Parts: sequence; structure tokens; C-alpha cells
Amino acid sequence: MLLSKNLMLLLLSMLGSAPMGQMAPMSRVGAAQVSTLVTGLVKQHFSSCHLVLLTTMPHSPVFSAIRNQMNEGTVVATDTMREDSLQEVLSGEVTTVCQVLIIHLDHTNEAANETVLAFRLLEQAGLWKKPKTRVVLVGGKTSVKDILLHHSLRNTMHGLYLALHSSVPSSPGHPRLAGSSEESISGRVSVFWRCVYCDGGEPAVRLVGRMNLELDRENLSITNLSSALSEPFKDLRGHTFEVTTVPYFPYVAYSRDTQERGTKVTLQDSLNVRILNTASAVLNFTYEVWETPDRSFGNLNAQGQYSGLVGELQREESDFCLLLSPTSDRLEVIDYLRLEPTDYLVVLSEKPSLLSAVMSIMRPFSNELWVGLVVGLIVWSVTAWLLQLLWKAATGGPGVSLVRTLMYGWGALLEKPPADPSRNFSGQMLMGWWLVFCLVIATGFKSSLISHLTVQAKSQTPEGFQDLVEFDNWRWGIEPWMLDGQPLNYFEKSTDQVVQEVYQRMEKLPLKELLQKVLEGRYSMVSVKNYIMVIMASSYVDKYGQMPFHMGREERGILACFGWGIRKGAPFLEAFLSLASRLEDAGLVKHWTEVVVAQRVKETRAKNAPKATNVFGSLEDEKEVVLSMDHLQGAFYLLFLGSGLASITFLAEKINGI
Repeated sequence: MLLSKNLMLLLLSMLGSAPMGQMAPMSRVGAAQVSTLVTGLVKQHFSSCHLVLLTTMPHSPVFSAIRNQMNEGTVVATDTMREDSLQEVLSGEVTTVCQVLIIHLDHTNEAANETVLAFRLLEQAGLWKKPKTRVVLVGGKTSVKDILLHHSLRNTMHGLYLALHSSVPSSPGHPRLAGSSEESISGRVSVFWRCVYCDGGEPAVRLVGRMNLELDRENLSITNLSSALSEPFKDLRGHTFEVTTVPYFPYVAYSRDTQERGTKVTLQDSLNVRILNTASAVLNFTYEVWETPDRSFGNLNAQGQYSGLVGELQREESDFCLLLSPTSDRLEVIDYLRLEPTDYLVVLSEKPSLLSAVMSIMRPFSNELWVGLVVGLIVWSVTAWLLQLLWKAATGGPGVSLVRTLMYGWGALLEKPPADPSRNFSGQMLMGWWLVFCLVIATGFKSSLISHLTVQAKSQTPEGFQDLVEFDNWRWGIEPWMLDGQPLNYFEKSTDQVVQEVYQRMEKLPLKELLQKVLEGRYSMVSVKNYIMVIMASSYVDKYGQMPFHMGREERGILACFGWGIRKGAPFLEAFLSLASRLEDAGLVKHWTEVVVAQRVKETRAKNAPKATNVFGSLEDEKEVVLSMDHLQGAFYLLFLGSGLASITFLAEKINGI
């Protein structure tokens, strides 16, 4: 069986509509031999592939002979070449391992326009997006180089040309091509190969071999095609790639060769630079790196065109970019090479400061608990007073004043209750439960007070987006370049109300101004973790490993991963994917990330020599904390306040004669 069933599609063109009588068809023997040669090529190298036949001739004897040799399979024919139909068949089937496009070109002078239209159709149908599609062309011997190096075949990894020799010699300047009315096939065939990376890494045409169909009837197979049909490319032969990027350490770092944006840059040690240099050495290619003029990752406009890195890849102005995250919209216009795990959005705030020791005695309980205690004391005192009042009305016994029950409840909380004011059993029951309640409260307060006096409390700082919007009078900002590409899409399209509020109230400021505002207090900075950690470790960490900033525990992953954007249909993508897999399996990506970060931190700290910042007031590591006047000054303030109020009350009693 030549081809698997239901994997054959024959697309016949009627663009060259010359009458059949005007053309001397190829001899029956010649057509059969050429078709045998083509089918032998398919059987030997593409036996499991989806085969698509395309011709620019009103009648192709080669394809007719091929059809006659197919006893099995489904053959679908159409009499016109349309972009939509060709694009549909080039899409292949999900179960297809590979695809082969065989094109029979009519190279007569009268059919030159049809050949141009055929290549235009291939371009519009998106053949350039499918580099793995094998292309086999059958035609005359002239213009081989122009055809194999045509722009529509720029990404084709494997292209062959079967040049049929004319039996009528051609004079200089007036070549006779296969298919004209004054010539026939002589039986000789030259096989040419489209070498993608030859002659310094540029496309070239190479002669594979020659054969005579008349003399080699018994063995019409093409040899020496192993190198032409192998994949992926393991040697790019010094090809020079155009690379674009934006600065983002630790992934990419560079210095501009000139002060203008969009200029050529000199790469500095960073993760992607190490990967690029390794790939360059292994795959044998060179590169030129340019900064994208707007320093943008890529935003989509209403016309479906991207800006920034993605836009340059979409317009095929560059071969690949060094730093990009994938999205569903971007993957429609570019290919992608995953290299690094994602980075996370975090909230950077001022380091929690030590709270004043004046109010240490109040911090064991929250404000709500203090209010609850006061309300509970009042409610209990009023209840006890009412019970005694009702008992007095019912029995005529002595009553109890509201002040006495209130002072008893207060004294019980202080573990120094006065004499029991109850006059009956129900009152004593109420007093007993109040004493149990006071025991629990006093025990909890004393144990919590010890811990608060031993370790001084600190102020609250935001841990994530939710805290940003809940804290009173809190502001935040972000660097303008971060609101580009996928981060911008995340904030604009998020349905989370918290994210929307964070985005609407977010300020756009330069890095130094943001950090200054954070240090001033009640201000936070939204940034990406790996990027900001390098800055913190380089310039803001003292010799004791402390820094005046706090990074929130909440991490928001808004990107799938980091990697390289590749122009659509690039034939080198398979080689890059294989190398990236080997680097990841070896653990080099993670190792290089740690190395470049440590090296950058070391160099920056040596250059800046930051001063040690004492955040906590004491850097001594003491196992025990001795309580001092500073810890307990709040208790003395309460003592003085109580003494003052008692003195004022005593003077009021004397003045009023109470």
C-alpha cells in the first residue's frame, strides 16, 4: 500500500486554461517513469504522511499517472486553486504524522503568471507557518534556484526539486522548458535540495544527484537524501539571528551601544544570556541583539497588530526575543519556547516597626474585647442590682446600691473583690458565675501580658491585595513598565473586585520614588518577586541580613512562565526545543538563576557599600529579656491617672460635704 487509507487529497488547478490541443503531453512512458520516481520517493521517505498534490497545468501527466497507480485511498479533486481550500488541506489531520506537498509546475513562458499565482497562493494559505511540511516540486531545469529560494518557502525545512531535462536543446536567452509544444521529456532528471542553513547559515540550493529514467527503469529511487530530510537541525552553520529584548534582571541585562532607544545592545551576564550563549555554541549560530524601540512586551490593537516584542515577531522583523510570557492571543501570531518558571506579584511595604511601650498593658486584648468587658461589667452590675431590688420589693429586706454592685464586679476583675453584696441565694449564684468569668479573663490577660512585655509588638503591614484595600489611609504604586503586556491584561480583565480596586487606585512612579514613599510609611509597592528581591539584596540589606522592607506572604501568579518568543514557522524551533529540554533536565536553568543573582548582588554591594540599618533597635541576640521601665511605663501612667482621678473625687466629696 503506497498511502494509508483516507490520507490522500488531490488538488488540481485549472488556472492555465489553454486548450489541450495546444500542448504536446509528456510521453506515456516518461509520465509513468516520473510518477514512479515520485511515488517511490514518497514510499521510501514519507510512507505515513498526508499527501497533497498541486499543479499549475491544465493537465498534468505526472499526476494522472500517480492517480492511476493509487488503487487504495480516497482521492478528492477540485478544479480551482483557492486560498481557503488549500489552507484547509494544509492543516492536515490530527492523526497525521507528517505532510507532503507535491507541486507540478508548468514552466513555459506562457505559464509564468500561473507559477507566480501558485506561490502567492502558498503564501496566503500559510505554508510558511508549517515548516515541517515537505515540499517536492516537479518541473523544468531552469529557474531552479529562484523557485527553491522563493519567499513562500522561506521556512520550509525540507524542499526537493525534480528538474526534468528537455530533449530539445535550448539556445541562450531562449530556454525551452518542459511542457512546451516543441519539446518532450528526455528521461534525465536532476534532483536539487533546498538547504536551509548553508553558505554561512543562509539558504542555498544543492545538487543531490542525477539519473536517467530510461536507463534506470528497474531502480528509480533517490539516494543521498538522509541529510536533506533529517530533523531537527543540529548545525545552523553560522546563521546570524536577529534578536530583540527588553531589560529585566535576572532574566535579561544589557547596556546600550548608543543612547537612543531601539539601538543595538551589548548583553551582560544574566539567565537568558547564558542560555543564548550555550545554544549558540551547541547549534553553531551567531546573533545580533537589539532593544525594541518602545521597550514593550506587546499590546494588541484594534487592527490585530501587536506592538513591542510580539509585534516585531509578528512582522518577521526579528527571529526571536529573549523574554516573553505566553498568552492565547500571542500564540496565534508567534511560536513559543518555555525556559523559566513564572514570577509572582508581591506587595512590598515598610518593615513592621516596634509599637510604643506606653500601651503595652492594653495590647493583650483587642479593642473589641476591651469594649466587651466594659459592656459586660455594666450589664452584669445592672442585672445584679435589679435582682436585689426585686428581692427587696418582694421580701422587704435591705437592698443594694448600683454603685456597690458595679464596684464588686470591677474588683472581681482585678482579683480583689470587696464584700459580697448579695442578700439572697439567687444573688450569690450570680456572683459565683461572675467570679468564674473573672478567673478566665484574668488568667488570659496575665499570660498574654507576659508575652507582650517580653517581645515588643510590631505594627501591621499588608500581606497582599486584600490588606491593601482594607487598611485605612493606605496607598500603593507600581513601576510604569510593569503595566505592559500580560500584567496589564491581568489588571484590566480581572473579575476580582479586589484586583480592580487595587488597579484603579494604583500610582505609577519610578523605582526610587516608590521605595522612598514606602520608607516614609503607610505606602506599599506592587512588584514581581525575583526582580525586587535582587534590588533589595543588592542595596538595602545590611551586614546582619536585615532590610527596612517587608515582602507580603501573598504571591499572585499572573504569568504562565517565561521564555523566548519565536517568529511563526521558524525552522529552528525544533532544535531550540530539544536544547531547552536538555538544559532543564540537567538543572542548569535553576542553577544559573542562583549564580547570576548572587554575582549581581555581590557586585552591586561592593560598588554601593550600603550602611547597616538597625531596624529593631538592638542587634544583640539575647535568650532572655529583662523587663525595664520602658516595658512597664504604661502601668505607671495608669497608676498616676488613677491616683489623680481619686484625688479629684476626694476633693469633690469634701467640697460638696458628702
